[in-house]
Amino acid sequence: MLFLCSINHFARQYARKLGIKASVLEKTLWGDFFLNAKSKRIFKGAQAKGKKPLFVQFVLENLWAVYDAVLVNRDKEKIDKIVHSLQLKVSARDLSNSDARVRLSAICGQWLPLAPAVLDMVVSKLPSPAQMTPERVEQLMCSNDKSFGSFPPATQQLKEAFLKCSPDCDAPVIIFVSKMFPSSQLTLPQHKSRPMTMEEIEKRREIVREKLLLKLEQQEKHTECLVQEDSAVDTTDAEETNFLAFGRIYSGTIHKGQKLYVLQPRYDPSNIPVVDNPSQSLPEHVSSCTIKDLFIFMGKEISSTNSVPAGCVLGIAGLEEHIVKHATLSSTLACPSFCSMNFAVTPIVRVALEPVHACDMSALIKGLHLLNQADPSVEVT
Repeated sequence: MLFLCSINHFARQYARKLGIKASVLEKTLWGDFFLNAKSKRIFKGAQAKGKKPLFVQFVLENLWAVYDAVLVNRDKEKIDKIVHSLQLKVSARDLSNSDARVRLSAICGQWLPLAPAVLDMVVSKLPSPAQMTPERVEQLMCSNDKSFGSFPPATQQLKEAFLKCSPDCDAPVIIFVSKMFPSSQLTLPQHKSRPMTMEEIEKRREIVREKLLLKLEQQEKHTECLVQEDSAVDTTDAEETNFLAFGRIYSGTIHKGQKLYVLQPRYDPSNIPVVDNPSQSLPEHVSSCTIKDLFIFMGKEISSTNSVPAGCVLGIAGLEEHIVKHATLSSTLACPSFCSMNFAVTPIVRVALEPVHACDMSALIKGLHLLNQADPSVEVT
């Protein structure tokens, strides 16, 4: 069961009942404060005066009351009373379920929904992309053995692009791809089913009739005739699993069909005499790619888009041939490759694998390659 309680949620809920401003409750629900029932005022010093803190009185005790009614005593009357007092719309099927955990999940899922609480914390706690500090910019641009002053002037000028976080067309495009994750093409917007038009329905019927007549001609002596409607869309390729690049754009605006440089972790702009020279070949650890599809992640949904401005996180399709785990995308070769991701854990188990049958070696190599690309904590050598 997934639910989350936040101070802001309870503050808004009790502000209407107690007649106290939500902003006041947000500051006092957590701490050594108590409510004087007669004056309807909040005072400090609950522990010294032997009073219940507001968090215990309005949050913990209510949570325990729900647990006690649903999981411990399984009191149907009390459950109905709680649902009515909280003004929840829980289906009769969930309330009559024999599994108490299902009832608890249905009640708490509506009373304390996870998504709004997480979104509130993201809005209130995470800093805006435009508030990036110069120290943070230099930390992103420099690896452990590199200092910001050692970069050429063209690279140092990109620091202003990071700080402005401008989506203007003349701003350089700078994107950091932090990981590659597998995604079935069936989950992408272009492969999702859509309502058929009357013309498509009639065409589907004609196809079915033709197949039925053909089968009847071929199976005159058989009574069993299985007819299956074929989908108008070929799903052979849609069932394949591809990788989407998950990244954040720090400057500029990326467009579908745009050509960008893929800067691998070992790329160093200091080794290039003249950056962005069209006549020179691509330097080492650099490749060029064309953006095929762009996606915005909206909760569990993936929405297709033609462009994404600076400050957003996005998904990019068609980069599995260019990126193994992480890389930097940019419209200029002056941009350095961002420092690699640091994880709290490192691989501690080393194993050697071989297929049971030698003919399966190619399948094993392909599977290990996909695992290495999908899991950042796996290292395949």
